[in-house]
Order: sequence, then structure tokens, then C-alpha cells
Amino acid sequence: MTTKSSIRRLWGVAVVAALMAGSAAGLAAQTKVYPYPGDPSWYPMDRFWDVITPDNRAEITGSNPRYGNGSLELTTTGSLWDWGFYGTLSGTNPWGRLADVNTLSFEWYRKELPYTDPNIPYITTWPDNPWLAQTPVLRLLLGETINDQLVMTELIWEKYYTNASATAFDQWVYEDLTSQYFWRDNPGGSLYSVNDCSLNEPVQVTPPPAWELMLGTPTGWADGTFVNSEAGACPSFDMRYAEVYGIAVGVGSNWPDAYQGYADYVHLGFNNVQGGTNDAVYANFELPETTVPEPGSIILLGTGLLGLGGATLLKRHRKQ
Repeated sequence: MTTKSSIRRLWGVAVVAALMAGSAAGLAAQTKVYPYPGDPSWYPMDRFWDVITPDNRAEITGSNPRYGNGSLELTTTGSLWDWGFYGTLSGTNPWGRLADVNTLSFEWYRKELPYTDPNIPYITTWPDNPWLAQTPVLRLLLGETINDQLVMTELIWEKYYTNASATAFDQWVYEDLTSQYFWRDNPGGSLYSVNDCSLNEPVQVTPPPAWELMLGTPTGWADGTFVNSEAGACPSFDMRYAEVYGIAVGVGSNWPDAYQGYADYVHLGFNNVQGGTNDAVYANFELPETTVPEPGSIILLGTGLLGLGGATLLKRHRKQ
């Protein structure tokens, strides 16, 4: 669950700092990286502006490794301001156009925890409660040049807005987001794009209601194709020139109770002129001094070894 307050602090401050300073996070724009704690290409975005009260609500740990010895661990205690993201920025040059995104995925894990507050009846009585559906969150950080000024905004994926059914606990899940629904937070973090083609702050409930937010896939936002527009085409939501300057994964605010999840294997790519993919982000979170093969390399190694022994493999269907 993500609120406008968290977005305003996370993206607004991060982008200003990155674009003015050139941002060491631009190093992340390469085919494969293994972010580790302290790696400048990826860094905590949760309350990073508050140097007096640092926290570790989004940190790379070895408590639930994936494809190596680490993953991104995400925790909250059930508080409005208890949230955290890990992110990377392109620096002063965008990775590519929103309209050209052809690869966007990550893997997530949500741990089943006992409730710490027995006085929250809606947790167990509301079948489509976002609490039951939500997983780690992924955000595309965007920039558009409007009247010669770079205006920042973002698209946010939360499982609840594509699939409100209860989530799977205690297992890693691969999530392809290219055809799933994102909602948009507008410049400054004070307005959402809603389905009457206006820029409004929805009814004061958290999370914003799915029937009111404008929802679309990444390329749908770029070409004006939405799944729930009440007004047809929305010229005011024209994002055909939007470019991707960053990406972040984490857990949003306003959970009603304790939460623990994990994220790993973040992949963002764009169409190239040959029809393939230009990778901008291909990240597997690890602990220091560890080099691990990417999942596809592990599979290829296995097929090679078995081939030497004359065995026949069924090719595993997995994102490469």
C-alpha cells in the first residue's frame, strides 16, 4: 500500500538529488548487476532524507536468499509512516521511453505472520481486503519535458489493482508486469490520476479505491489505453513522451499490522531497433563478495551437464 506522502518524499527528493548531482546510481544501467549493501547503484529510499532516524525497512539480507545468498528484505510494523523502498536511478539520462518498455518483472515473497493486533476485524472478514492481496510493490520513476522543464511522476504497481484475490504466502512468485495495471501519482505527490480523466485526490481511504484510480499497463499509459476510463480517451493523461529515469521496489505505508516480504531479480528492458531488448536494469540482490550466475545461466549449465551424460531435459519455462 502506497500513500501520496511516501511518494512525494521518495521520488521528489531522490530525483532532484540525482539529476543535480549526476547520481552514482546511473551505474545500474547495465545488463547485469548484483547490488549489495552499500552499493551506490542501488540504495535505500525509505526515509533516507532523515539522517537522524535511519531505519532498515528495505535492506539486502541473507535471511531468505534467492538465486544466491541474498534478497531485498522488506518489513513494516503496521504504521502509517512505516514503509521502505530500494531504488536505482539513471542519472541525468533516461534509460528509455515508457512506450518502449517490453520487459518488466521481479520476484516477490510474502511471509505469513501472526496478527499482533487482535482488534482489526476487517483483516479476516473482508475477502478482497488489500491487506490480503498485496505483495511487494514496484514503481517506475518517470520524467517528461513540459514547457522546457523536467516534470517528475511515477507509475505504481500493486497486485491489488490487477488481482484482488488473496496472495500466496511463504513462496517465491515470479511476476511479469508488462500486461498488469499501474496507477499514476502526479507531479509533487499531491494528486492521483482518476478515471474521469481528472487529477484529483481520491476519497480519503487507504489504499485509493480501485474503481476510482485510472489504471493501465506501462505501454497503455504511453498510448492512452486504460482499462477503466469513464470518459473514453484522456488527452490530459498524455504520456507518449514520458521516459524512465528510475525504478524502485519495496513495501508501501499504512498496513494495519506487521508485514514481512522479500523481492529479487528485478528486470527492466526496452525495445531496440533490431526487435530485441535493451536491458536497463537486471538486478539480483546479494551480500558482499558473492558472484552468482543469473537464473538463465544456472539452467544452461544444468542442461549442458546433463547433455554430456546423454540425458534429455524438458526445458523449464522461466523468464530468461
